[in-house]
Amino acid sequence: MAAPDTDNFEKLTREIIKSQLKESPAETAAAAAADIASKIIVAGVTKTSRRQDPHLTVMGICRGIMSGMLIIDKDLVATSVELVKSMAHLAQETHLDPSEMMTWAMEAIVAVSILGHPDLRADIREALERNFMGTGEVFDGLLARAAEDRRP
Repeated sequence: MAAPDTDNFEKLTREIIKSQLKESPAETAAAAAADIASKIIVAGVTKTSRRQDPHLTVMGICRGIMSGMLIIDKDLVATSVELVKSMAHLAQETHLDPSEMMTWAMEAIVAVSILGHPDLRADIREALERNFMGTGEVFDGLLARAAEDRRP
């Protein structure tokens, strides 16, 4: 079970996405979602780092972004790329490891992408690998772990 702040960050972020980006043009929605994530991650990690692992905070926020974008039927592939791209500068702002933050974002992406069609996961994997060399393999590993966790 997730920590309370994780759930709150996810729900808050999902609601922000739904309210602010529902009418957003498709070509700008993914970048706008990543911008929203950036603001919430910096504030969230800064304010909760003493009582909550930043991993949980980042994952909750990224899950909220992805699930909100899914609900309002925006491009999850582009959103995934923009989220992972934003992790480098966020790592500097939050004094966290960039590769860890990228992995945390991908964990959240996997958590939402498994709700969609298998083609979605393949498309996200391909886009991530094309934009960030080596992330495709990490994404595959996270997908495999998520599949194991879902087994009864």
